[in-house]
Amino acid sequence: MIKELENGKFLGEFMNKWPNLFIVGAPKAGTHSLYEYLNQHPKIFMSPRKEPYFFCPIMVPNEDEKSNPIRNEKEYLNLFKESKNEIFLGEATASYLGDPKSAELIYKKIPNAKIIIIVRNPIDRAFSSYWGLVKHGLKISFSDSIRNDFEKLKKEEISDSYLFAGFYFEQIKKYQNIFGKENVKIIISEEFRNNVEQVVNEVLIFLGLSKLDNFDKEIHGSYKIRKRQYLQPLLANKIITTIAKKILSKNSRGKIIDSIRPTRKRPEIKIEDREFLKKIYIDDVEKTEKLLNKDLNWFK
Repeated sequence: MIKELENGKFLGEFMNKWPNLFIVGAPKAGTHSLYEYLNQHPKIFMSPRKEPYFFCPIMVPNEDEKSNPIRNEKEYLNLFKESKNEIFLGEATASYLGDPKSAELIYKKIPNAKIIIIVRNPIDRAFSSYWGLVKHGLKISFSDSIRNDFEKLKKEEISDSYLFAGFYFEQIKKYQNIFGKENVKIIISEEFRNNVEQVVNEVLIFLGLSKLDNFDKEIHGSYKIRKRQYLQPLLANKIITTIAKKILSKNSRGKIIDSIRPTRKRPEIKIEDREFLKKIYIDDVEKTEKLLNKDLNWFK
């Protein structure tokens, strides 16, 4: 079975279950929100696991159990077994954009796939990635972290670099060259955040689908707020916390507590850190602007 799949011969029950829609990144640019919004459309089936990492042999984050890549083809295809008559089956592994091999691996299996890329100011994106690492145990400052990460970049240690994800030019160009520009939709994260409904409808037009009749713009953010408000009293319940200590690991308890507690406001990026990152990214941003024929206004 595996050998036949590798040769591009899809058999029986799997014939119509390969995804044909990929939100490939960038990380911390809005891929989760777009995943949730597209999943509202009756003609789109998004994988119940947002990021399977199936086509991601190198850029797999080492954060938690959700980052464990699916390598077995049957297990991957099972993610789409509940689909019915949808036109698009999709997933949203944000590391596909930066992984040097992902585009070619996807094309080998699904050459007619539609690709969606979201790009964000690389400095702000790096800052968000840093806070994601802090949530999972990183103890050093942002200033030290970006300088350490930059040293990894100079050594081409990209698999363990969060700054690498912000170099969009080559990443976008690769997907456009492999799949064709007409099959790659580029979204600017800042525009997406400021006008969600317009951008989502632009994506639906790109896919040849009708607009959503009842578009829930608050589905992604409001759910988190409601969940925290509802569950916060549990943190003060000694019986529940005692039971949790007995059945859950310290790491698991910490993740649950972090998900319930109100998020703290992040500090601003220091001017010197922003300038440090600007020097790293400026050339790539200018190339990306020319590639997209668009003024991104990120460093203005």
